[in-house]
Amino acid sequence: MMKKINLNNFYFKLFFVVFFSVIFSGFLEIPSARAGASSIVYFSPASKEIQSGQDLEIEARINPASNEISAVEIHLQFDPSKLHLKQMSHFAEAWNVIAGKTINNENGTANIILGVPIADPPTGVKNDAQMLHLVFETVGNSGESIISFSEGTEAAAFGETTNVISEKQSARINIASGAELCTDLTPFGQCSGERPKFCDNGSLVDKCDQCGCSSDKVCGSSQKCENPVRRYTAIDFVRLVSDWLKTGIISLGDVNGDQKVNSRDLGIMMSSWQK
Repeated sequence: MMKKINLNNFYFKLFFVVFFSVIFSGFLEIPSARAGASSIVYFSPASKEIQSGQDLEIEARINPASNEISAVEIHLQFDPSKLHLKQMSHFAEAWNVIAGKTINNENGTANIILGVPIADPPTGVKNDAQMLHLVFETVGNSGESIISFSEGTEAAAFGETTNVISEKQSARINIASGAELCTDLTPFGQCSGERPKFCDNGSLVDKCDQCGCSSDKVCGSSQKCENPVRRYTAIDFVRLVSDWLKTGIISLGDVNGDQKVNSRDLGIMMSSWQK
């Protein structure tokens, strides 16, 4: 038969263990709460003006204040109509990546979780430190754009049980319009990628003497790229005569390519006779 448990004795022993665990925990080396929520996350520089088309490099940093930071969860927000995040790298001397980074340029968000390297004894970040190096490219519209730490950005510290970030400072970026552009985004006063077009005060015009032509074209008198004009010689005339009035053949005398050697070919040859 199973032995009957004395519940009163069981609960007394459980209370005894819990009570003395609490009492003697005061003698253990358990870190006590220190500064609380006093750390600041911010961007450096806090404001910057750049030209449209330029890349923006900026740091996400943390000022621990009196805390010793052990980990940070970072959520960034930016305007995807003005900026796209190309690169997000962590400061490897101070942090390891705990959770993989994500970048979403459609929504204008980026996330990453960083933690201090494992050490014995544990050592946190005590001084102002870089967390991330960010590289943005400018896209679309010019104007002011804000990069911010969004909801969910938190930091943990040794001796603290709650989020220790007291302030999240944003960066203010002013994107100037930069160079004036033609409709194909060619800057004023420059050749387009589509030769022989040239951006002339907002209008794309033909200018082959400056912008050149493709390898199978030549620059014509109207500044347009044209097919090169063949110049015929006595040798070509002899070929034409030898195949005169023949049809359905492939002949060097068939100048217009209609598989007939006749007066039409002769007329083309005479109009482009070598001078």
